[in-house]
Amino acid sequence: MHINGPIRKLVVIALAGALTLPLAACATGVPESEYEAVKQQLATQEKKVQALQQQLSAQAAAPAAGKALPNGLSVVLGAVVLTPAPPQPTATPLPPDAPKPTAPPPPALPAWFNQSVPIYIYADTVIGSGSKYNVAPQVVGGKSSCVLTGVFKRGMRIVFRFEAIDTSTGKRLSDADVASAVVHLPNGEDLTARFGRHGSTDDSPWFWAAAWDIPLDYPLGSLDWRIEVKTKDGRVGTFRQLQVYSDASDSRTQIVE
Repeated sequence: MHINGPIRKLVVIALAGALTLPLAACATGVPESEYEAVKQQLATQEKKVQALQQQLSAQAAAPAAGKALPNGLSVVLGAVVLTPAPPQPTATPLPPDAPKPTAPPPPALPAWFNQSVPIYIYADTVIGSGSKYNVAPQVVGGKSSCVLTGVFKRGMRIVFRFEAIDTSTGKRLSDADVASAVVHLPNGEDLTARFGRHGSTDDSPWFWAAAWDIPLDYPLGSLDWRIEVKTKDGRVGTFRQLQVYSDASDSRTQIVE
């Protein structure tokens, strides 16, 4: 992070003053009144340091927000430096004879959680190398395709990857065991997944995969996709994303502008 000269000097002066004052007071054995004055000056210096730190955080975030990206790049996921939250006030202690508050009981485990499933499915999403909309990924400072992520821009290609495991035997299911493996999208599209080796080396992984190019006018927000695997002997396994969401967050795949 680049810090301009004047602010750097102010930080150094403030820190130097904060350290010098208590050392001088200890060395000379000052009276109580002077000691209190030193404490007050130290508190003032600490406030100045905190204010300068906030200025530096704002200075670090501003160039990233206003800087134009080269070669037609666009931001898919960004980060911002947050101002530290103020400390929580100390709770007033209860009188010694006051009854202790009872903690609320933990939530009960739902019945469906203990139900056995015939097929276990692990799934994730990665960035595809390109799309029919001529939108290709570009990761600054790293590799671009096959990067694990849950945030995509319109026009990009999503690759759905997954494994299916027979819970009765522990065996991973291949195309020799599966009649159909489909990714269902919320707009009604169904993507047929294919099983195969991904990579050119002997230790490359084998898994199921399906790709989808996000339409340029697709609605922004959550993409609530799911997977359904049917075996040749009639068993069915399903996968849905963990839906942890509120007004400020959503754990599902996100489509952004």
